[in-house]
Amino acid sequence: MAQARARDLSAALALALLAGSAPAGGSAGRVDAAVRFSILGPLFEGAGADRKGAASPALDRAVEAALRGDWGGAIAATGEARDLLLGRPPSAARRLAWGLRVGVLAPAEALEGAPGLRVQLRFLPPPDPPLPHFVEVRLRLEPFDAPPVPLKRFTSRGSDLSGPGDFVDVETDRGVERASLVATVHLGTEEGDAPAFPVAWTPEASARIRLLRERSDPAVIDASRKDLAATLASEIASLATASTGELPVEDFDPLASLERAESLAASLGKESDPLPGERGEIRRAVSSPVGATQPPIRFRLWVPTAGPPPAGFPLLLLAPSAFETEASPFRSWAGGSLRDLAEARGVLVASISPGGHEGDPVEAVLSSIRRTHPVDPGRIHLLGRGSGAGLVQRFASAHVREIASVAILDGGFADERWLRPLVPLPLVAGGSGRGPTAPASRAIAQAASALGVSSWKSKVLDGAGWFESSTPILREAIERAATVRRVEPR
Repeated sequence: MAQARARDLSAALALALLAGSAPAGGSAGRVDAAVRFSILGPLFEGAGADRKGAASPALDRAVEAALRGDWGGAIAATGEARDLLLGRPPSAARRLAWGLRVGVLAPAEALEGAPGLRVQLRFLPPPDPPLPHFVEVRLRLEPFDAPPVPLKRFTSRGSDLSGPGDFVDVETDRGVERASLVATVHLGTEEGDAPAFPVAWTPEASARIRLLRERSDPAVIDASRKDLAATLASEIASLATASTGELPVEDFDPLASLERAESLAASLGKESDPLPGERGEIRRAVSSPVGATQPPIRFRLWVPTAGPPPAGFPLLLLAPSAFETEASPFRSWAGGSLRDLAEARGVLVASISPGGHEGDPVEAVLSSIRRTHPVDPGRIHLLGRGSGAGLVQRFASAHVREIASVAILDGGFADERWLRPLVPLPLVAGGSGRGPTAPASRAIAQAASALGVSSWKSKVLDGAGWFESSTPILREAIERAATVRRVEPR
């Protein structure tokens, strides 16, 4: 029976990936984004490659749970994988702590008028198995340039942490602009740290954020100004989300984000545009093609620090899977080496948010990038994984004359009527050969191979799961973007 259920699950996941979307489930909105990002945590701590084999089953379970929308299961499997990758004995406390979010709601007059912080602790999502009735927690402040400072030890009800959260007032007169807040969970003799939370919510910072949220901007009409307004709105939304502890510290510098948001707001008021001059890793957004009623489409850029070639930068646009975020290719694919790989080859890389979008998000993002950075029209390359594979496949099918190559990995439409329009393009089909996405990888590789197109490459990375396969996938894609130019039709 267990084997039959496993086969049924793999088939369901493969069908969902082939259809270009992940199964429904899980919580909505910003919580989803935070939890999706959390399952990538095992690769952030520099674990040795020699331990990845031992951690592979846990990583596969994390991906499988995320594809089902089971975020609690994804976090539990990720916690197990972290221990294995770091060579630590299994710990229930560490697995539990990995799902805990700690956020500073606001500066507070904590005790008898003394300065302090009001802290919220809660799980995203509720843990499975359920928490014990009482959980011991210790809070500490970790300044970036000084020893840790113990703050408070207390006991929380498990029902509070699993539901609305526990709210704790902490007395401290320490400056917190350049520090992280860390909670340690104690279960019996074991303990584990929750993801660190960057603390920057002084009264001054809170007032600055409030001014940004309450500002009144002039109406914008032209596309470039709309890009600036969308990026500003997205940056302010990230600040609001971060203040509740729902964004992991690895992906967010609150002070840098606040300063950038203020700079964008000033530019919008002065009718200047700083976006074309930005270099390095950049958070961006573009207005939804269906109108202002939909949230902006987030995307992330790596712009080489060197100047562009005369024809413009080669561009590689990535569409991650539905259980990831636009930050995932930067943080977890190829062990977080995207920036170095792209910089070395002079490739501009964009990663689009995999959230559900109406209209054509790929077209919207490409148009926005072209407005702010010089792009070589003969070297625009697409790569999609999981549900992102269907996204780029649909776009490439309708824009064959604009694309230099397309890679459809771990998903996509394994149907001749969807593949045949791509015959004029170099195509890579396949993906990971182990884990829940392997059936989809093999299906798209076999379908592409059956058409016998000489410029197509079908490759399934046998034995490599989602994370391990990302290294050769990303390296080959960046090299392809740097060297392959679109062939003009005869």
